[in-house]
Amino acid sequence: MVCEVSLDLPMHLEQDLTVRYVDRLSSLNIPSYYSLDAQLGWKPIAHLELSVGGQNLLNKRHVEFIPEFIKHNTHPGGAHLPGTITWRFE
Repeated sequence: MVCEVSLDLPMHLEQDLTVRYVDRLSSLNIPSYYSLDAQLGWKPIAHLELSVGGQNLLNKRHVEFIPEFIKHNTHPGGAHLPGTITWRFE
């Protein structure tokens, strides 16, 4: 299940939120989990956008898939907080 919300806020701000629920995979012994992603963007002028976001904000880590036929290292997961600067040439 996925729920997405996008808001246009005052002062040229935009807020995007995504909440996901992933059910458990009983055959692989992987529990269910929720995930929250958020992004806040600001457009001070028409050609410039600054944004900061967060991914996987509810959990320090969760397992998504365990392929038994591939040897792999488990990625610890955790929150990511990327930022971007976009300049548009129009």
